[in-house]
Amino acid sequence: MNCDVDLSTASGDIMLVNLQGDMDLSTASGDIVVENVKGDVELSTASGDITAAGLSGVVDLSAASGDIEISGSKGAFDINCASGDITAKDLVIAGESEFSAASGDIEITLAETSGFDLDLNSASGDILLDYSGNEVRGFFEFTASKRHGRIVCPFGFDSEEEYEQGGETNLRKSFSKGGDTPRIELTTASGKAELKK
Repeated sequence: MNCDVDLSTASGDIMLVNLQGDMDLSTASGDIVVENVKGDVELSTASGDITAAGLSGVVDLSAASGDIEISGSKGAFDINCASGDITAKDLVIAGESEFSAASGDIEITLAETSGFDLDLNSASGDILLDYSGNEVRGFFEFTASKRHGRIVCPFGFDSEEEYEQGGETNLRKSFSKGGDTPRIELTTASGKAELKK
């Protein structure tokens, strides 16, 4: 079906499948499920979960206290989660993208090498970026608290430094592989920032 959808609900769930067109969905305390949607998608929920599969376009997802799961999708992603986890599998990054969690974990598995900038950040959770056997290419920068955080990477670093911020000593490590673009950043305060080949 080809149509644009603008839908909101206070305490109910929303499910939409097999649509072509732009979509704006929001719910206060319900879950949102979307599958096989081609078009720009904006989904938000205050206390529910978001599950999305087969998306293609500009994807903007936000959850205040729920989890966000994405799979088999292609686009430019802006994903924000306050107190839940973000899990994304088989993603094709087709535009500059950001994944952010305040107190949850972030796990991203790429279906192919990203040609666009990618920013992953969590205040107190772990971050995992898995290239799943695809070529690792670009400039990579990792930031974590020296005392509470950890950086895990299968490659050697070109630069390592410590800096003070808010009374905390932080570590910043970086390397380039196959060029300086795209720019891939993994930032966590008290969690683990990990890159997998």
